[in-house]
Amino acid sequence: MVIVILIGVWLLSGVYEIGTGKRAVILRFGNYVGTIGTGIHWHLPWPITQTTVVDVQESRAITRNAT
Repeated sequence: MVIVILIGVWLLSGVYEIGTGKRAVILRFGNYVGTIGTGIHWHLPWPITQTTVVDVQESRAITRNAT
């Protein structure tokens, strides 16, 4: 019974939310699987699948000082 509960908790740890203006890059065993947008999602938990959240609305400016 304890093993079943531990597996259930492990599976529930795969639930995550992607906020507005963000995207998630999904890697399964280190290989690119896809990109996911806003909302609540589920994936196979660590170490099988890794999710990296990227802010796509952030504005970045590069300034160069030329002499």
